Amino acid sequence: TPGISWEAYCYNQADRTKSNIAGYDDLKTKEPADFYDSPEALNHQKNYFRYFVARYGCSTSLAGWQLMSETDQTLEYKDEVLPDGTKIDNSENRAKVNAWSSTMTRYMASDCDDAHLKSISFIGGRGYTSYLWDPSIFEDKEMAFFGQHDYVFEVEASVQNIRNRNLLRRYGSVTNLNVGLIEGEIKYPRLQKNMFIYDEFGHALVIPIAYPEDKDVNPIVFFNNCADFNFKQDLWFTFASGCAVAGLDWWNEHDVERHAMWKRYFPGLNSFIANIDFEKVNYTRVRETKGEIYIAQRWPLRQKDIERSNRNAYKRWDALEAYIQIDSLNNQGFGWMLNRSFHWANLVDSMPCIAELVNGGGTFSKPYLYTPPDDDEVSTPISISEEDAYIRVYDLNPRTEYTIDFYDTESGEIIRTVKQKSSFSGILKINSPELIPSVRYDVAFKFYASDLGWK
Repeated sequence: TPGISWEAYCYNQADRTKSNIAGYDDLKTKEPADFYDSPEALNHQKNYFRYFVARYGCSTSLAGWQLMSETDQTLEYKDEVLPDGTKIDNSENRAKVNAWSSTMTRYMASDCDDAHLKSISFIGGRGYTSYLWDPSIFEDKEMAFFGQHDYVFEVEASVQNIRNRNLLRRYGSVTNLNVGLIEGEIKYPRLQKNMFIYDEFGHALVIPIAYPEDKDVNPIVFFNNCADFNFKQDLWFTFASGCAVAGLDWWNEHDVERHAMWKRYFPGLNSFIANIDFEKVNYTRVRETKGEIYIAQRWPLRQKDIERSNRNAYKRWDALEAYIQIDSLNNQGFGWMLNRSFHWANLVDSMPCIAELVNGGGTFSKPYLYTPPDDDEVSTPISISEEDAYIRVYDLNPRTEYTIDFYDTESGEIIRTVKQKSSFSGILKINSPELIPSVRYDVAFKFYASDLGWK
């Protein structure tokens, strides 16, 4: 919906009927761009932010302000290519957004004497990648952190790689934005000094819901409530990638079945986090291994290693998906690992609710989920026995004994402890505990130099 609705705005002098265009005579705004540079509109917005600072700024629960959500969805922010091939350069609009964000953050910090962190968020970069259209917005000294919205979409087309959806889709966002990469080159090192978070993330089904015969059942809600493991995997992936704000579930906030998931999955994460001191231990060092630049290390590390497992049997070194954080002194770290064969397309035979979506029948009259034919060689999750699979953690101290504690991701309790010595080059090989899908399909872990203990 274009434009801004001022009906419920506390400074509006009278109730008004919603307008279908971005024009408001009393604000002298005619076009969406006017929101960003009209003096009248800016004055109203300053009053808006001043009200929030005055009303909520005293709260000790408030971490910061986000000026706008998905800013790049406004004002023709992205460059366009018309059907005839003509390219439209919208850099002037992006400059207006930058000027607006600078004006508002400085107003809040100076005129409103507000010391909270300031933020802005985006959803899509160039060509639907995580390469920002204009990273210079980070040059604003008042812009303390950046929010990215990233969803993994399952569609009917067979181009999706279900097994590798997190590795291929998500990790790039963490790496590119945290490190300041543009096509493999660090062009914006400033981004390394700013905080990055996923403030929206998740697994989303893009499937039709307008079939008349299924009008009373929303298959998206049905899938979300059935495949709760997707919520859990997204939760732990986001956290292990260095974004400690995991938890948004906004389109299901009133669904009691989702509330049950929160009660089931958050206690384990909260317990695991309890003794991680992010203030005294620095986990933000940028590293490079085998040509891969990262803050959150993934396993497998290189994209070619990830893609090797498409249409091929799992091997000991790629049966797991993992994300790892390492402290700046190489003494300790934490992470999460997943049996990569555990995804919805391999659970059709064991979960009736998924079978209904894939095959039709039962609740639904037609199929709603389509399994890509070129993705996973197995059709059911594999069982990983103890030490059947492993990951490697790079850039640790050489020839050092590390203690590795494995945690149950739901209870938060330690389920196994082992000791392993790193190699002469500082590589720590971590063998997986037992991951039998019917019992446990993922684990969290912490590792630390045995003589130093966990800090």
